[in-house]
Amino acid sequence: MKLRRLRIEGYKNLRSCDIEFSQSPLINAVIGSNGSGKSNLIEAIIQILVGCYFKKVPPFDFRFEFEAQNRVIVLHGEGRRTSVTVDGYRMPMDHFARRLRDGPAQVFYPELTLVYYSGECRRVQQLVARYRRHFQKLTQQPETDRFRPLFVQSSNEQSHLILLALFAHGHKCLLDHLKLEEVVDVTIVLRSPYGFDPTLHEPKLWNTAGAIRRIVAALDAASTTQDASGIFDIPPESAMEGGLLRRHPSKPIIRSYRLTEKGLYAFARRLELAGENVYLALETLRARGMLKSVSFLLRGRSAEEPFPFDQLSEGEKQLVAVIGALTLTNQKDNLVLLDEPDTHLNPQWSWDYPSMLTEAFAAEQLPGSTVLMTTHNPVTISGMTREQVLLAHTQNAEGSLFSRPHRNPRGQGVANLLCSSEFFGLPSSLDKETQKLLDERLAISIKPELTPEDKVRLKTLNEQLEILPGVSERDPEYVAFLRQRHATNQL
Repeated sequence: MKLRRLRIEGYKNLRSCDIEFSQSPLINAVIGSNGSGKSNLIEAIIQILVGCYFKKVPPFDFRFEFEAQNRVIVLHGEGRRTSVTVDGYRMPMDHFARRLRDGPAQVFYPELTLVYYSGECRRVQQLVARYRRHFQKLTQQPETDRFRPLFVQSSNEQSHLILLALFAHGHKCLLDHLKLEEVVDVTIVLRSPYGFDPTLHEPKLWNTAGAIRRIVAALDAASTTQDASGIFDIPPESAMEGGLLRRHPSKPIIRSYRLTEKGLYAFARRLELAGENVYLALETLRARGMLKSVSFLLRGRSAEEPFPFDQLSEGEKQLVAVIGALTLTNQKDNLVLLDEPDTHLNPQWSWDYPSMLTEAFAAEQLPGSTVLMTTHNPVTISGMTREQVLLAHTQNAEGSLFSRPHRNPRGQGVANLLCSSEFFGLPSSLDKETQKLLDERLAISIKPELTPEDKVRLKTLNEQLEILPGVSERDPEYVAFLRQRHATNQL
């Protein structure tokens, strides 16, 4: 998917919001202060796409133009009425929404819209949960049970499932970043599905059908099984927001599947033959209330002994939740909506982050994909061009406006981005105390004549600042000051 234009009128603080995406880069970053509307922009896009899927008009006026699967789509909502244009021709909303349910044959939306929020957004959770419930019903028939979801929401809570799937399918790039070498002692514990009656139904595959039966059969064939209790307990979808199922009327049967390294690969290969993967398969089981627990140990990071998943840092889990999920779910045509996906990343990973996002796509997927992300991190945007960055401005009663910067972030350096009024607007890249010393020294130095007290104080300041390594070389304001003083002394 490539974004062309987005106009929003009257959604939260998005008033008279009109953004053109003329260059269509892969990665687009939105920066701005808290409350400037960055997250609302992503939320509004999800409301438009999911709303039109269900023929439910979003509660605000909008015009959304994009390219999806080589077609130009315009969704226009005004006064609680929505119109659809495909390649310049009007299309009835009923027909448009019906065709979105055609699985691999649908051609009006991106094949995947991946959503990630670092925090909690209940409205987005409700929208995606509604789609997930619908998708479950849609794929209950044999002719539809191989459909892949159009909307997937990843979260840090799913990262252990995603990490297991990365090992299973041999995606080494991200694992190398994390310095993880091997997964061992894999155990997946399932509970029997709602409605299963051991006195009436066959016990091995629990009387399941379609995609669920394929998943359980693949797991059964690749593992050894026995009754057990879970270790890494996962709440069934019925206990979560937008739950899909009622709880079991009686105590379910619990079964443990233990996978060796070869067994995990065999499980993944069998799912791949059916067009599925371990991550989406386990999420499908969770949605049906069947996934009780997942446990495993990891090797790597120079540790002598295997260690549990919980020992990974929040930054590592966040990388897995975003880059890993994208690696496992991407299609030829993608829209990726990320709300502050770099909040827990160290500076090195922030610096590498745009490259990591790019590497998550295959070369043939890049022309038809767009990543729209919000961030507060100057390191993340430090290598981007102006066409990749949107600045969110709070305009008081007028709402938020979005514009492109006048200069490229690329080449300016992180310190300059922090201090630039156009980007982050810090008064200095230095800490407050050091900046106070510099300001005081500057105030004394520009005096036409120095008193004895001034000279003593200036000497003290120079000595204090001399202790701080790198001040004169690294602070842009101080460099400019020194150059000005030097030029003055030469006159």
